[in-house]
Amino acid sequence: MARIVGVPLSQSFTRFMSSLEMQSRVGSCTACYLDPGHRIVQTIGAIEGSLLHFLSDSQSCTHWYLRVLRNGDYTVLESDDLYCYQIENSEWIENPSCRLERIYLTGLDFAYCAPSFSHCLYRFWIEMKSGTHCWTTRVAARSTHLNSTT
Repeated sequence: MARIVGVPLSQSFTRFMSSLEMQSRVGSCTACYLDPGHRIVQTIGAIEGSLLHFLSDSQSCTHWYLRVLRNGDYTVLESDDLYCYQIENSEWIENPSCRLERIYLTGLDFAYCAPSFSHCLYRFWIEMKSGTHCWTTRVAARSTHLNSTT
């Protein structure tokens, strides 16, 4: 999907998402699951780039995204809102931005999680191995404004 629309992906992201063997090494005590989504959402305005969904918690309350900037930088963001999907009955989605193909990140409920996919994956793995839930990182990340990461 990313190749078709010309979004360059990090080597670590591509390698991990295409290897069932590597994925099997990262468990989740909260039943999180990998899911690449249905589409790539373009980010416009002061933070131009693309969002790719890659991980959700078991109840679809929290979602993680690879943010690919136009300059080739990558970061990981988290949101309670579900982007990157084509949902037929989207009335249950409270945030109307989730239905859009292009969004302004500024002002939306995103949290900065990690400076790279590898960083995020390592921290996720450590938290799962230690029995600490991702929520500790998520709560701390909420205090970091997205605008301060650009």
